[in-house]
Amino acid sequence: MQKRLALGAIALLCALFAVRSVQRASVAPPLYNWDMTCYVALAIAWGESDPELIHRRTYETLQAEVPEEHYRAIITGGVKQSRYEDPVAFHEHLAFYRARILYTYPIYLLNRFFDVPLTSATWGISRAAWFGLACLMAIWAAGSLGWFWGLPVGTLLAHAPWFVSHLGFSSPDLQATLLTCLGLYFLIERRKDIVGAALLTATIAIRPDTVILALVLAAALWFFDRESRPSNRFLLIWSVGSVIAYVAVSKYAGAYGWWPLFWISFIKKEVFPSEIPGTPNWTYYFKVVQQKLLEIPHSGYYTLQRGVTGSTLPLAFVGLLMAGYEVVRRSGNAAFGRYSALFVALGLTYGVRWILFPQLWDRFFAVLYACVPLVFLSIAAELSARQEKMSGEPVEMS
Repeated sequence: MQKRLALGAIALLCALFAVRSVQRASVAPPLYNWDMTCYVALAIAWGESDPELIHRRTYETLQAEVPEEHYRAIITGGVKQSRYEDPVAFHEHLAFYRARILYTYPIYLLNRFFDVPLTSATWGISRAAWFGLACLMAIWAAGSLGWFWGLPVGTLLAHAPWFVSHLGFSSPDLQATLLTCLGLYFLIERRKDIVGAALLTATIAIRPDTVILALVLAAALWFFDRESRPSNRFLLIWSVGSVIAYVAVSKYAGAYGWWPLFWISFIKKEVFPSEIPGTPNWTYYFKVVQQKLLEIPHSGYYTLQRGVTGSTLPLAFVGLLMAGYEVVRRSGNAAFGRYSALFVALGLTYGVRWILFPQLWDRFFAVLYACVPLVFLSIAAELSARQEKMSGEPVEMS
């Protein structure tokens, strides 16, 4: 009786904590950055086709909805001022953002049908995605620990700084994290192959680089999950479908390719991205990679004027991926094949991503931070159940 009361009290406190967190998230200060400008423009573009009208309405919206000092920062200085003054330069830059279809279209819908200000919708989706991610993490943890412990564990994990620090971002990253984690939950944890694969493929319309995870995971499932992997036909259809989705989204966006994005991100901001050569300059590339390796902070945190943007935490999680793979291998449990596939796929995916875009920003690694602890819980629960079955006595997880 006392144990039930104690567990009930823990669950109640966690629920109250979650409610309070949602309340705080709803009033978290937004980050008025340049990306918000592009997402507002693309939301307007769902209902308008005239480039000059979209350009004018975008800056009129920002002037009306953004505090004056932040608005001045958006329209002045370097290429930002050129984009403010020249609609052609502005629209050329939108190609880097247009592929976020499942992010910008909901912004448009929220504004049109619910009168949500466009700027508020850009970070409102991040807050809603965080709440959805917290619910998913609680459900995932509950599958291993039961609801009494799963609810507080999942909720507390969702309050890690690399999640809550992005509640004010005008960015699709938390939304993509939610959809990717949901896809992995169905595919790896629930063994619902069609649902999981469909969600991961759909995420390509939020973050096109999700195609890397889809392809690598399909290959890893084929190689490691000999016991219960999806059929070869399914894996082939999923891989081809993911590539088709990526190509279609890229064509729709009018994307310039990897090298122009790399160039404006690490080498030089350009007013007209279409003038950047599409062929990589490997001398510049290796100089950037060398510089980024030397910039890995001794303090563990990347701190810019707007705050902490990243850390060395991905390096620690690579260690966890290696440890998880070895634990699964030593267990000798063929049913753990999907966990092996996931550990390998996550390691390869984020390795490739860093090679393509060498930046240790936390928002790029949020899927890693969310899924790895939950998969470890699942493995621990499976091993505990296996030991209980072998001994014939209940084994409590400490």
